[in-house]
Amino acid sequence: MQEIQHFFDGKKGSFYIEINNEKLATMDYLMAGNTKLIIEHTEVNTIEKTRIIKPSPAIFF
Repeated sequence: MQEIQHFFDGKKGSFYIEINNEKLATMDYLMAGNTKLIIEHTEVNTIEKTRIIKPSPAIFF
């Protein structure tokens, strides 16, 4: 099963699914203060658009 991974540098971040060093899906965001998150960009690999990716439990931070 694919696992959602997370990167955060203190201001910007990304949630992504990666298999064999290839990102299949990403959601990039920017923090606006301490309680607001602005989604800047989402992308799904064109091959993956035809497959169903199993959801994982929600991630809270």
